[in-house]
Amino acid sequence: MRQEGGRISLVATEPGITRTVEAGADFSTLREGYEDGNGGKLTLVRQGRRMVLSGTLGSKAVSREFEVDDTAWYGSILFMRDYVLAGTPETVFYMTQPEDNQVIKLKAIREAEETIRVDGEDVATVRVRFTLPDFRSIFWSSTYWFRASDGLFVKSLETRGPPGAAKVSVELVDEGEA
Repeated sequence: MRQEGGRISLVATEPGITRTVEAGADFSTLREGYEDGNGGKLTLVRQGRRMVLSGTLGSKAVSREFEVDDTAWYGSILFMRDYVLAGTPETVFYMTQPEDNQVIKLKAIREAEETIRVDGEDVATVRVRFTLPDFRSIFWSSTYWFRASDGLFVKSLETRGPPGAAKVSVELVDEGEA
């Protein structure tokens, strides 16, 4: 994560994929980019009450618009810091997956403050459950822990896929710069 001139940029890489999320000083997303090793390159931007997706994926041109309301957009759960620190019981926000042509509304529910072990150390955290904001919430949710002192993501237990998919655990192991 990098902060320059009132903007925050997050670049996340995994084998063959690079995601770039740019946000304002309030951590709300302004632009999200996706690139894959097969030449796919997508950009998603918000223009008022529309999100515009453009680029190429697979060798096909992509051009799509999504109607949205004034709900906040967080291109990464890592940008939820202000919500975590505010102590607000719950919030609704947009999450995006450009490569799947998806704009999804999610709900974050502050569940508890607790101390957990992260990379061998006890850390005071805020546990937040992410789910869908409607009846589908009974079928899917993921749990994230954020450090209580500064809202930094430290651990998650996520469902990545449809109901019944295996849970994936992710944990912060180093805060140093790469």
